[in-house]
Amino acid sequence: MPKASVAPLHGRLSPADALRQLLEGTGLIAKQVSANSFRLERVPRGAHAVAPVRLAPIPIDIVVTASKRDEAILDVPISMSVVSLSSGANIGGVGTSADIADQIEGLSLTNLGPGRNRQFIRGVADSPFNGPSQSTVSLQIDEVRATYNAPDPDLRLIDMERIEVLKGPQGPLYGTGALGGVYRMVTRKPDLNRVAGFASLDGSLINSGDGAVGGSAMINLPLAQDRLALRIVGYGDRESGWIDTAAGGDRNDMTTSGGRIALRWAIADDWTVDLAGAAQWLRIADSQYVFTRHSRSRDTTIAERHDNDFRFGSLTLHGALGSAQLTAAASLVRHEVDSDYDATASAAYFGISGRAQFDDERNFRLFDGEVRLSGGSAGGWGWLTGVSYLDADNSAGDDITDVGSGVSQDILNWRQHISEVALFGEVSVPITPSLRAVSGARLFHATIENERTQSIIAATDSRHKTGFTPSLAVQWHPRSDAMLFIRAASAFRPGGLSPADSGERQYDSDQLMTIEMGGRMIRDDHLIASATLFRTMWKDIQSDSLLASGLVSTRNVGDGRIEGFDLSLDHRWASGWSIDAGVQYQFARLVKSAAGLDLEDDRRLPVVPDLALRMGVKKRFNAFSWNAEAGMSVHYTGTARLSFDADLDRKMGDYATVDLSWSMRKGPWGLAASLTNVLDSRADSFAFGNPFSIRSMDHYTPVRPRSFRLVIARNW
Repeated sequence: MPKASVAPLHGRLSPADALRQLLEGTGLIAKQVSANSFRLERVPRGAHAVAPVRLAPIPIDIVVTASKRDEAILDVPISMSVVSLSSGANIGGVGTSADIADQIEGLSLTNLGPGRNRQFIRGVADSPFNGPSQSTVSLQIDEVRATYNAPDPDLRLIDMERIEVLKGPQGPLYGTGALGGVYRMVTRKPDLNRVAGFASLDGSLINSGDGAVGGSAMINLPLAQDRLALRIVGYGDRESGWIDTAAGGDRNDMTTSGGRIALRWAIADDWTVDLAGAAQWLRIADSQYVFTRHSRSRDTTIAERHDNDFRFGSLTLHGALGSAQLTAAASLVRHEVDSDYDATASAAYFGISGRAQFDDERNFRLFDGEVRLSGGSAGGWGWLTGVSYLDADNSAGDDITDVGSGVSQDILNWRQHISEVALFGEVSVPITPSLRAVSGARLFHATIENERTQSIIAATDSRHKTGFTPSLAVQWHPRSDAMLFIRAASAFRPGGLSPADSGERQYDSDQLMTIEMGGRMIRDDHLIASATLFRTMWKDIQSDSLLASGLVSTRNVGDGRIEGFDLSLDHRWASGWSIDAGVQYQFARLVKSAAGLDLEDDRRLPVVPDLALRMGVKKRFNAFSWNAEAGMSVHYTGTARLSFDADLDRKMGDYATVDLSWSMRKGPWGLAASLTNVLDSRADSFAFGNPFSIRSMDHYTPVRPRSFRLVIARNW
């Protein structure tokens, strides 16, 4: 019998399609000999050594779990996007949150730098500054929350299965903070029956910088057949910098190291226990902003180092209780973010006459636990109910150093403790065979305790908040491959004590309500399309605002309104061509001041552009004995503003980038090359870099220069 090594295959495919994809490039073909039987044979002499080029079909029953139970994507009446990731090493180039944002309409990031960015979905952006307010996007790893008010840790997406992004408020199922939506990373679970693995090496060159190297590896080990398996992932890389300073060239280089470990135990045929852990360490030598447009140099000598250390552990139990499904999950996160800044421009505020360096150290601890039951009937009834508990403890210590004398002084210390208990549920009710209603709600009680010491002035604050966040959706299936929906949903963030104000200034809770209508279609295994129209009202917006001293204070700034639409299309042809395109338009404005006055001037909500476009074209073909794919993508980011504060209303955005990609596969081997920012644009992606000098001079963060990357990978 002929033998061959093949890469792992995931997804829901027919046996013929699964065998065809597995055997591509092996020199083997599968001949169907009966309704349920296939025979492997070598490719006949004179025939091509690779399978005919044909793009993998799009399965109509794409299954997602962001709704906290397994559902086909056509049965989820929520605007959402799913990015499926490679089953081996990510030779296609998807490795960071920024890569995901390039593929999803409505997902925006600030660009302070990896490990310091904030995520926003569908225009729900409160501030470009990293303060104590809770994030507007709920960042999840599998079944549990990964952050509360920390920046995006920018975990490398090595050996991830997919990314699911729910757009719009998700308060009923995900609790406080999910005002803009949910960003959910779904990891690959240990395979109980097969030894598998991959290893990859990559090298890169960047214009205006040096070369860099990296690598990743995974091994999957069954420890007891059908019962116990272990999966270990590790990675590390160094990326060259491209910003020159007075202290030297290419200063903003970065090193990343990390990994994950997962243990799956099948304690019974329909019961599993998953124990998982993850850690990642980012070390960035300097910031990536400049003072002159189109420049890649900054006239400073103080290095602005940034570290982001993330550690995560979780335990998940899943199984059947009669006709219902039980899921119980708990996690613990430890997260440290340290940043140094050149504070010379604001040194006088702290009694320093010369050069000054500011050190900001933040520590985040988060426990998240949830138990839920779900079930349904063949007639279309479905239900879910659960309880959750969250406990977050966040603290920061800030000090400033007179560089000349070396003397340091404490500036600000603050601590915030949040606990939240909630009861939540959702029910879907069939109205007709093609029409159903889905209603959800969450009842929660939150306790927020704040402590602050600024210089010698201390303040404390404690408050309790009980709230209710509902949702209601109506879904219609006009045909088996299409779905239309209309949905109203809400979300909420608790208030607190602003850490940097000299008085005892408090900020109130804010809440958001969205009404959206849209649809999704998956046709003939080659087309997936979606469209959504939305309107959002945001009351008492919490915003992390920049004080004259450079410190960050949280306050309520008024009411906002966001209106817009998004469209996406993925079309594939049997000839090997495919096109992937999307557009997002959003009119996001502050419409009332904190005093309740109507605002007539243009107060854009920060960071998010009014318009964003993307288009990618790919072609699959046979190259020698390899299956190859070449592609080109174009991304346009429209005009955005840094802040709705009049003295910080800096324009940014309005630029396009072009990327090229090439990949080749043959059996277990893979090669990939990419050229990003082909035209070497120096456009301003983010008009902020340093809180102490932003008021006295303009800031620009140039787009990452033209970069070339080459990857070689092997699967087992």
